[in-house]
Amino acid sequence: MVAGADQTFAQFLQQLQAENPDADFSPEPVRQLVYRYWQSLDKDDKGRTATLVEGPAGWGKDFILDRTIRRWQSSNSGNISPSHRSSTSMPTRTSGLPWWTASTRP
Repeated sequence: MVAGADQTFAQFLQQLQAENPDADFSPEPVRQLVYRYWQSLDKDDKGRTATLVEGPAGWGKDFILDRTIRRWQSSNSGNISPSHRSSTSMPTRTSGLPWWTASTRP
């Protein structure tokens, strides 16, 4: 992490944990994922256009994204670009060809 952002992110993470006492944001992979989401949300429409997060189902990626967005909105007066969306995709195969199905939530 960038030194100037360390303190701001640490405060953000502390507030995130306080708002979600049943979740554990302390493992390093979780902290890194929250940091990536946080960085993406902090960019304007001219910044990063997408963040791809891969991993096994059931790991909590959507939960972490949802909680991070809520905390970020709270700390930024609810301002969030309408272009920020969560999309969950899973590979499926039909007749041996790879296809991607996506469900997008605004």
